[in-house]
Amino acid sequence: MYKIIIVAFLSLALFGSTFSYADEFPMSLLPMENYDQNLSDWNFSAAYPKALLSASLQKQYTTDYLRHYDGDLSPWSESFIDSLINPTSGTKIDAIEQWFLDTYANNDNKEPNQINYGPNYRPYKDSWGNHIANNIPDLTSLAYSSNHRAIATQNLELRALPTNMPAFYNYTFAGQGYPFDNLQVTSVWYGTPLYVFTTTKDHAWSFVATPATIGWVKSADIAYAKPAFIQAWQYSQKLAVVTQTDTPLNIASTTTINAYVGTVLPRTAQDHQLLAVVRDRNGNARLKTASLPNDSVVPMPYPATAKNMVHIMQTLIGRPYGWGGINFNNDCSQELKSLFAAFGIWLPRHSATQASPATYNWDGQSADNILANLKNNTLTPFFSIAYVKGHVVLWLGEHNNPQNSEQEWPMSYQMPWGLAPADRSYREVIGQSALLPLLKQFPEYPEGATWISSGTFEVRDFAQTQTTFTAGNALTPSTMMK
Repeated sequence: MYKIIIVAFLSLALFGSTFSYADEFPMSLLPMENYDQNLSDWNFSAAYPKALLSASLQKQYTTDYLRHYDGDLSPWSESFIDSLINPTSGTKIDAIEQWFLDTYANNDNKEPNQINYGPNYRPYKDSWGNHIANNIPDLTSLAYSSNHRAIATQNLELRALPTNMPAFYNYTFAGQGYPFDNLQVTSVWYGTPLYVFTTTKDHAWSFVATPATIGWVKSADIAYAKPAFIQAWQYSQKLAVVTQTDTPLNIASTTTINAYVGTVLPRTAQDHQLLAVVRDRNGNARLKTASLPNDSVVPMPYPATAKNMVHIMQTLIGRPYGWGGINFNNDCSQELKSLFAAFGIWLPRHSATQASPATYNWDGQSADNILANLKNNTLTPFFSIAYVKGHVVLWLGEHNNPQNSEQEWPMSYQMPWGLAPADRSYREVIGQSALLPLLKQFPEYPEGATWISSGTFEVRDFAQTQTTFTAGNALTPSTMMK
């Protein structure tokens, strides 16, 4: 266990004295050397050599993906946008934004654990929130317009409020401070269809719908999509998916965009050539072609084998945890959303909905029962997601520990922040995507509650439970975040 101490020295020329103090950060680092992170050591591909989903099932999932990407459940669909403006359930858009302003942009009369701080560790003044609020136009009378369809021309960081400045709770509270920026909703990859509800009064920010959620992005990083552009973008209905993260996408030999795993673009008739988009001087989308190295992009759907899933995991494992996609790093749900995209499976952005409807619901069962259930049920490895109270993990099956061949572990792949005791007063930080066993306790931190002892354990097996995710018209502030 590696304890972290943050020491801050304060020097004051007061009565000729110098004062110093030290704040102890409520966290330490979980040693990872006991958990082999070399994917090839686990020999997953040999354990599952055959396809784990049938070709016909993948075709069904891919048809559903297209509906969310640029079809009738996408931001380019009038009915989808109407479902967000006039929801039959959830919270109306103006009320969502007011909640974010009340919660994160105003520090009056708040408890210490609810005060928001900037990157300099100092609490924001009321003027900061007032400035943001005064830049937001009226959101109570939004209406659909086909001229507001748009597309991402850069990788985007979607924000709950129109500001780049982060809002952290005090880092001395467990699980707070960096990277938990309260205003960070998600990253949105280049080439994602969007809809622009409105812009800030200074036009620097656009309030948009993505296929999965809503929020604010920089206006300069999107372009408006006219009907001719949309028709060309939708023409082939054949998509390609990036499978190697942070890969340079060469656009018309003039521009380069870093493409991340889960980036989806239309394919042209030529091998490994993709359609791409740039923003012209008038803010409109212009069609271009682009290329990627052959080993970093595949046609959707990628055959659903363990070998292919491992191929993508190889480029992601060990990357830092990024709450809400901060710095274009993934959190738990975005990690799985990006992984599953290659196989034609569209996942919602929020962790609680990715495993819904559950194939198996083991809520309230003991850790021993859950371990027995995992061992005895025929869950499909690599294509079964478990939701465990605010977190999602990918089930990989039962495997021998490469460091101890007599030890069989129920294995998962996941992007966790860390472990916490029952009172949530501390964090044993993992902070990266990792191969981890599902254990009753970790010997390095036995007081920490583990994922099978959370009281919630719901599993969706994508080979057994086939449900189309419908339009996301039940948005609330909580379902927008992670």
